[in-house]
Amino acid sequence: MTLTHDTFATAASQEANFLAENFAEWERPRYFLRVDGGFVLQGLFDDEPQCKVLLGHLALPPRPNADGEQPQILFGRCHGVPILVHAGGWRTADGHGVLPGLFPAAVAHSAGARNALFIDCALSLNPDLKSGRWAMLTDFINGYAFSPIEGLHRHLEQPFPNLAETLSQFQNSEIINALAVIGETPMLCTFLGRPGFHLATPAEAALARSQGADLLGHDLVLQLIFANAMGFRTSSLVLAGVQLLPGADATRLARKDFLEAAAFCSPQLVRALRRSIAELEHRPQDAEPDSVAPMADQSTPDADELIAASIRRAATRTSPLSKYLKR
Repeated sequence: MTLTHDTFATAASQEANFLAENFAEWERPRYFLRVDGGFVLQGLFDDEPQCKVLLGHLALPPRPNADGEQPQILFGRCHGVPILVHAGGWRTADGHGVLPGLFPAAVAHSAGARNALFIDCALSLNPDLKSGRWAMLTDFINGYAFSPIEGLHRHLEQPFPNLAETLSQFQNSEIINALAVIGETPMLCTFLGRPGFHLATPAEAALARSQGADLLGHDLVLQLIFANAMGFRTSSLVLAGVQLLPGADATRLARKDFLEAAAFCSPQLVRALRRSIAELEHRPQDAEPDSVAPMADQSTPDADELIAASIRRAATRTSPLSKYLKR
């Protein structure tokens, strides 16, 4: 089946059925995780996850993305909780259009997942958000000339979504608390997504900063808008891969630095995700997000204190991030 706006919902349902038939011990996933390139997920699952090369039988791109990764879908359990993970992935700039990048979330929704976590690595524009630090998104700006849900309104539960409700404060608080336990308090930040793979010029960074952005990246913002329209409870953690401040030498920027930062910080991410999922699954039953109605503020009482605490990562001699960090 060729993936188009008209076939999108049918294809997602068929792919969800395919996964259910081909993954052993399949169970409705409670969480969908989309993890950007460079991150290593070793230790996230209780056991070795089952893996499929994503969407190869649906006439979607069978070749690797721009980072040289073949997008995959992983299924397994984290603290006994069934999760579906999309590792790597296509971006709009890969040349296949926006639909392949959105499709895994649609498949996860068809499979029954209602909680989504999006993990990315981006360029930091904030002097306090040094390379190797985590940010929890509280807002985002769509710098693309289109919305990812254009043409998909027939398939969405919320064709005119309120984007102010995109990021779940309840889920964010649990993740913030989990990160604090392992010694890292993420900053609350705004993400600007813009087209293309190129790294920012100083003028582009200055413009993004003037618009209120702390982080500059690409397709994550499209993923968040789409997840909101699908009815997911959504959160996003973004790693500051490289920092670009006014007056800095932008010629030093390289994609490999983002990938190295993601790999280096992966163990911390895995610990935080495992703790977060465990904590989220022990919430009261009345907090269960089976509907797409906006969730009430259920943040934990110590979340504000944890957010306010400024814990900085110290560079080490062995860290590939040391050249970007100040002692």
